[in-house]
Amino acid sequence: MKIAQCVEDFVARKRVCGYEYDSSARILRRFAAFVGKIDIALVSEEHINLFLTRGHLAHHIWRSYRSLIRRFLAYWFARRQITRIPEPEQKPNIGTRFFPYVYSKAEIARLLAAAPICQVRRRCAIGSSTLSTIVLFLYGTGLRVTEALSLSDSNIDFHNGSIEICPGSLYRHRTIPIGSETTRYTGGAPPSMPNVLYAPVAVTAMDLGFNINEGTGYVKGRIAALADELDLAEFLDRETGKLSSGQRTRVALAKALLNEPEVLLLDEPTASLDPDTADWVRARLERYRERRNATILLASHNMLEVERLCERVIIMKRGEIVDDDAPAALLARYGRESLEQVFLDVARGQGEAREAAQ
Repeated sequence: MKIAQCVEDFVARKRVCGYEYDSSARILRRFAAFVGKIDIALVSEEHINLFLTRGHLAHHIWRSYRSLIRRFLAYWFARRQITRIPEPEQKPNIGTRFFPYVYSKAEIARLLAAAPICQVRRRCAIGSSTLSTIVLFLYGTGLRVTEALSLSDSNIDFHNGSIEICPGSLYRHRTIPIGSETTRYTGGAPPSMPNVLYAPVAVTAMDLGFNINEGTGYVKGRIAALADELDLAEFLDRETGKLSSGQRTRVALAKALLNEPEVLLLDEPTASLDPDTADWVRARLERYRERRNATILLASHNMLEVERLCERVIIMKRGEIVDDDAPAALLARYGRESLEQVFLDVARGQGEAREAAQ
């Protein structure tokens, strides 16, 4: 087989398996064009070496190209189109030193001032305030972007005012103070936190005119208020994994209400709760919706809950919408007294039979 045809067959196979394979396909087509209209069995180490060295590729790109070509040839070796896999010379793995660029306070201030201007474009997915927060967070903590993206709720300790970075790594594991504790921590290690990596640059964020303490105080205030409302005060210092299923449900609801969102997406919000607590949570959601004029999108199999909280009901069966209307309209259409009866009719196919009879 000609190598160009082999490339097209290989790319088609990858796409059938669900890969987009656009960039790899372009590289393999360039390789096929470079070696010419020859049979794949005639491809040699020299062809591969000449292709890899002609463009003065960076080391990591050279290695990725070589690996791609080898996988391509191994595919055809397994299908007996070639008798061996050509092995070109291996480029030595030369390490490069990383020299970080440290932004000055003036440069950070200019970045923050430019955020409202840059984020007005249609393709911008985040607002200027979110971008400013991200810039301040990375600057104040000294985190790498990959380290910041790997953070989860379990890494943040609001009680002690700290962020734990890379807890599973021997060399990169460190703890960074946050909020109002930053200034105190930079003066000396607190007895309760011996493994603290100090970040005095975090204090300079306040010099730039951003009140970090105010934001932290708001979060702490919201946590205290929600803990009181949802009866979670005694669990604040307990790990989530040690809570009961009902307690975890209340914690998840508290997290959803932490920043007072205008849109709430709730999945079985009263699951695992006793009837009294479930009724209290529903009342709390009703009050929150009225106070914030919020939209609640509720996924639930509890039809009493749906009937109480929802102004519009969408019923699905096997991934498809089978009905969509107000609760009263659904009751009238199916001739039932409760949404639970309507749900059972749809689930058992009795609604279709009734509509056919009418």
